[in-house]
This record gives sequence, structure tokens and C-alpha cells, in this order.
Amino acid sequence: MNRIFNMLSVLIVIVVVFVGCASNDQQNTENKTTDIPVKNAKNTAENSANIVSDLKNLIEDDVSMSQTAKYMDDNMKFVTKDDASIMIQEFEKAQRTLLPDLQENFNSTDIQKKLMEEYKPDFDINKLDDIKDSDLKSLLVETRDSGYRVETSEGMYYPVINYEFYKKYKLYVNPDISDYIDIMAVESNRVPLKDAALMIEWNEMLGRALNQEKFIGNYPESVKVEDMRNILRNYLIITLYGSNNTPLFDYETKIMVPKAREAYEAAIKANIDSKFMKIVSEYIDVIKNNKYKLTQDVETFRKAAENTAF
Repeated sequence: MNRIFNMLSVLIVIVVVFVGCASNDQQNTENKTTDIPVKNAKNTAENSANIVSDLKNLIEDDVSMSQTAKYMDDNMKFVTKDDASIMIQEFEKAQRTLLPDLQENFNSTDIQKKLMEEYKPDFDINKLDDIKDSDLKSLLVETRDSGYRVETSEGMYYPVINYEFYKKYKLYVNPDISDYIDIMAVESNRVPLKDAALMIEWNEMLGRALNQEKFIGNYPESVKVEDMRNILRNYLIITLYGSNNTPLFDYETKIMVPKAREAYEAAIKANIDSKFMKIVSEYIDVIKNNKYKLTQDVETFRKAAENTAF
């Protein structure tokens, strides 16, 4: 099962860092601050291109992510949909690059202790007025305003990209980027795996995979299509194996978990035209033929299926 854990743990990294693409050229979290003017101009092609160029310069000059985000807020309405989509891509890329350094700030024993005292199940990074410690509050405000939120796993607290942050830009971007934001907001709001356990229901897991596959079909030329393929591949692994602490087949009896069986068979009955669902249907056929028990036939099928390309 360690092999399964290693494969599935990748999905946590995908959701936290998104596809593990953080650059090795890490930025210093003590970013520069500067007065950033608003491009108060009409939505012309030339002005739009200049705004994108200025955003890239802010990122390259290590201006704080919170100020860069404010620049986007102030200027997004002045750019074309194509350029607005580029701005989202550039900002997200910068977030991924910054994430390891931001994580270092959270790794402080003192910060972890303070977070443990403040972090409750209903903790909302958008509501920080009650936090008394100035150092912690400052870190959380910058984290929030830079488009991150705080997640916890195995007793540790760490920042993740907050895709809800991007929803205010959906009106300005191309349809593929708008749909991408929606899909990633679902992923970041409720991560599918935590502490090697499935955090969502089996039917929701299948539904997410279908949405990812739909994105791939709708936007085969999107700059985000390969990212979506990577996420879908990992959902396929969960579909075939479950996770270490939420296995698809009971460790002792080797029988398929009833809730998973119910969810898979209900999804098959919906008769959705989908490559992903074709795999699920064929998988269930093999499982049925083996009395819903994990056998060598089932193992052989899922080992072959896990390498499916989308």
C-alpha cells in the first residue's frame, strides 16, 4: 500500500502547490513595497498590453504579492479578455513560486504554536480582527491579501493558493480560465485528500473527475488543459484504489466498500458519455465478476487502467 500512498500523496501537493510546479527561483517573502499607479485609461489594445507588461514587471521586481494583487484589482477592467487571462496566469505562477518561501514563515515553531491557539474549525482568514498577536496577524493579513489561505494537515499549518480569491476576476477572463477558476476553487475549498484519507464522498470524487474531463473536452487548446489532465489522472488513481486511510477495498475482507460501490454503480446508471466513466464501468464489471472482492483480476485491471491518458 505504500505505492498507493506515494501516488495519492501527489494529489495533495497538486492542490496545495498546484501540480508541484513551484519554481526553484524562490522569491524572498520580504517583498518590496512601492506606490503602484492605476492605469486609468480606456480598454484599448495598446493600454491592455501595457497593463500586462506592468504586472509582469511588478512580479519580476519582487513587489509584494498583496500590492500586485491590488494592481490587478484596479486594472483588470481596462484589459481585454485575452490579456486578463494572461494576468491570471502570471499571478498564479508567481503565487506558486512564492509558496515555498511563505511556507518557511509558517514553519516557525512560534507561528505554529500561535496558529494552534487561533485555528478553529470555523477559522476564516477573511476575519482576522480578533487576532491579538501582531506578528501572526501581520503574516495572516499578507497571506490573505496575496491570494492564499491556511490549511492544516497532520498537526501542521501551511498556506495554499486560495482560488476563491480569483472568482472576482471571472467576468473579465476567457471562458476556459473562468471554468478553471471554478474547478480549482472546489479543489482548494475542500481538498480531496488529507492525512492519507479521502475527505469527500465517493460520488463527489467521481463528479469532480467528470468536471475535469469536461474541461479537457471543451478546451483542448487551453493553456490549463495539461494541468487539468494531471489532476484528472490523480482522481483516476483514487477511483481505482481509494487512499491509504480510505481504501476502495476493505483491508481485512478485501470486499469493495459499500458506499463506494453504491456511488460507482449510480454514476454508471447515469449513462454519461465519458472516457473516465467507461473505465469506471469496465472496472465495476471486473469487480462484479469477482464478487466485489479484490482479486488478481481486479489488481491487473487497475494497474493497466491507472496509466490511461486523457
